[in-house]
Amino acid sequence: MKNKQIILISVIGIFVIGIFAGTFFLKKEKENTATNTTSSTTQSQETKQEESVAKIETTALENATNVDLSKNATLSITQAGVYNITGKTSEGQITVNLANDTDEVTLVLNNAEIANSTTSPISILNGKNVTIETKTGTTNTITGTGSDTENTATIYSKDDLDFSGDGELVVTSANNNAIQSKNDLTFTSGTYQLTAKNEAIKGKDSVTFDGGVFNLTSESHGVKTTNTEEANKGVITVNGGELNIKASEDGLHATTNVVINKGVVTLDVEDDGIHADGELIVNNGTINVKNSYEGLEASNVQIKGGEIEVNAQDDGINGAGGNDTATTQDHFSNSTGEITISGGKIVIKAGLSGSGDGVDSNGDLTISAGEVKVYDPENARDWSAIDFDGNYTQNESASVTEISSSGTETAITEATAGQGGKGMGGGMGRR
Repeated sequence: MKNKQIILISVIGIFVIGIFAGTFFLKKEKENTATNTTSSTTQSQETKQEESVAKIETTALENATNVDLSKNATLSITQAGVYNITGKTSEGQITVNLANDTDEVTLVLNNAEIANSTTSPISILNGKNVTIETKTGTTNTITGTGSDTENTATIYSKDDLDFSGDGELVVTSANNNAIQSKNDLTFTSGTYQLTAKNEAIKGKDSVTFDGGVFNLTSESHGVKTTNTEEANKGVITVNGGELNIKASEDGLHATTNVVINKGVVTLDVEDDGIHADGELIVNNGTINVKNSYEGLEASNVQIKGGEIEVNAQDDGINGAGGNDTATTQDHFSNSTGEITISGGKIVIKAGLSGSGDGVDSNGDLTISAGEVKVYDPENARDWSAIDFDGNYTQNESASVTEISSSGTETAITEATAGQGGKGMGGGMGRR
């Protein structure tokens, strides 16, 4: 009997141990299953994320209309969309002529080379929302050698035209403008090498630089606007970027206003560095006029900040009113004008031809703040560091210094301004 009890207890013990063992292994299996499931889920999510990222890139390419100019030299765009332009053609053209001019069209230049010997290689006939984008890492060359009297640029648009992208765009015009719009031109980013017989960049209503690097060579003006009939039109605005301009006439030439808010502008020109028939407003940025006939010229010059260096054969900064009517080194057609300096650092080396003025206002001249240094030329005949035909006002917070050719520095004050000239310059009145 006792042996039976021992056997029964042993069986019960084994049974209990079996239950605990089964429970433990079942729990462990569930944990492993859960872990595997979690790992699988995480991997699935990561895969989906990777697929999602790839899908965005792929979708952009899939939605684009791919055009190889080596196979199709002529492309006529009549519908909205993204067009991926590749290949090379020595006699081709892209035209945009939309039935609905509010449709959006983006031309992505992807190592494209387009040349045309008769008309514009790229012509926007109808379309207000057209963007030319240069793909990152690519160089795109557009060349026009014709003399079309209607499509007067290598890249020509009758409507607004925007430029973007991080690639390079090389544009050459043998007989016309490099880039031209009959409305507004806007540059957001990219690198540009523009060479033109006429203007490198020409916009009727406006030209705006928000960013990018520009190397412009022109046998006329570097950048020009032409609208004189509508209010707030004909404006050149620099909000950022780097402009390097070499021109046979003016660097920047606006029929109304030029506004510099930011960016770097370097000018090597034979006429005015910057010319505005209306206002020239410098809020900030860097302006370096390496060579010019007159450095900065406008009816109303307002310098509020920034760093400016001017080298000029005649006047460094000229405030004179009226429209530019001369065919060579330009002068305004009447004697009104105004200059106001309220900030910034300005260095002027003017009168390099022997005559001229450092700062010359045909009307009132006000220097309320900032730093102005004017260097006398070595061979001065008709020269004044500060010249004005109206009233002169200088606040104590402003620093105005004349530096002789021998290096002697002389502080100019409201009382002494206009008295140190070696020629016929000089002020008319002070207040």
